Amino acid sequence: MNKLNGTRPLARYTIATGSTIKVGDLVAINSDDKAIPAAEGANITVIGYAEMVDGGMVEVGDGVVAILGGTTDTVDRFDRGKTAYVEDATHIKITGGTSAVAAGIIVDVYDGEVYIDTTPAAIKAAKGN
Repeated sequence: MNKLNGTRPLARYTIATGSTIKVGDLVAINSDDKAIPAAEGANITVIGYAEMVDGGMVEVGDGVVAILGGTTDTVDRFDRGKTAYVEDATHIKITGGTSAVAAGIIVDVYDGEVYIDTTPAAIKAAKGN
């Protein structure tokens, strides 16, 4: 995952028991305020991407980052400005559903990577609240 200049770490979070997070993964918090790899599901909120993993802790950053487009949902430049939904911790898509989780706003698509804004304001806008 590439990140653009000017992005910064947000905070460190405890990783939920049984979860595995790798550097570059999209990270969410569950209802217990523990970090988990982002995925579709209820009661989770994307908070950014993993910058560093150290034992049971993950340092989460935000900003504009590059992530892969969905494996079943094609994302292209026409989708700039749309909500990016989590497919899994390393892929996003543009179609939501009943268990969709917003990851941010699509900024651009280039050479197979989708650049998404994962700042708190972008995630809030993507969620529609």
